[in-house]
Amino acid sequence: MAWSIGMLDQRVTIRRKTSTKDGAGGSVTAWSDYTTVWAHVRPLRGRERDQAMRTEGVADYLVVIRNRDDLLDDDVIHWRGRDFNIR
Repeated sequence: MAWSIGMLDQRVTIRRKTSTKDGAGGSVTAWSDYTTVWAHVRPLRGRERDQAMRTEGVADYLVVIRNRDDLLDDDVIHWRGRDFNIR
């Protein structure tokens, strides 16, 4: 499918993991907003699975943004109050 710029109709935030020293020899890890970009977001599929004696809902989403060369493997996309791993 060819994507046009007009299809990027949702704002998503790319979050990046940051570590700061805690002063006691350790570090504290937190997520901070890296940038906000326009995106096309749509659900691909959903399913339920049983894990640890409970049912858990799992959904996969397709998120399309303009090409970037500054994303890291452990960045996440934040959209509508939820964080999504980038694959």
